[in-house]
Amino acid sequence: MKKAVLLLLSCCTYSIASSQHLMYAIGSSYFIDHANHSKGITSSSIAFSPRYNITEHDYYSLSVGLPINIGAVIDLRSSEDSYDYNYTDKIRMLIDVPVILNFNLGAISSAENTQKVGGFVGAGMAYHLGPVTKIRKGQNGIDDYNPTTQGSAGPVINAGIRLNIRQAGINGLEIKGTYMKSYINQTDVYSIQLLYAM
Repeated sequence: MKKAVLLLLSCCTYSIASSQHLMYAIGSSYFIDHANHSKGITSSSIAFSPRYNITEHDYYSLSVGLPINIGAVIDLRSSEDSYDYNYTDKIRMLIDVPVILNFNLGAISSAENTQKVGGFVGAGMAYHLGPVTKIRKGQNGIDDYNPTTQGSAGPVINAGIRLNIRQAGINGLEIKGTYMKSYINQTDVYSIQLLYAM
């Protein structure tokens, strides 16, 4: 009896393990950071998006992803605009690191799914370090602009489509939109991402 139970457990473990896959996508992203008392700032980044399929079926899967974005915004302001505007202010970093649970349907939902069209939707939590330009009333009622970076964290949602471009196997395009609402510094972060999935 013990041997039968152990054999059954081994088969179940193998079945679960074999149905789980690590998948990747790489590409570029376009972000908009908008915070209170700040101008909306746009920036671009390089994206690396690994995801681990927790469970897989013929037409869908459930995955945990860690899509990482690293980029910058370069301010092309002349020295005439501000006498104390130094070089470190001109390049502001962007780092975006969410953890997202996604429901994937159709194309590229798993390594075995060779359908042509698919999509996904999901939610999670994110940390975001992005560029902002804080606006304050200065002396004589003249606005004072302070270009800087600001950290934020909060819930994030994402959704997108995937298009399989191979006749056999999986390789395709992924178009994704995301929105994060931060509980820190009251920041709204939007992004559009174009990725090559594999």
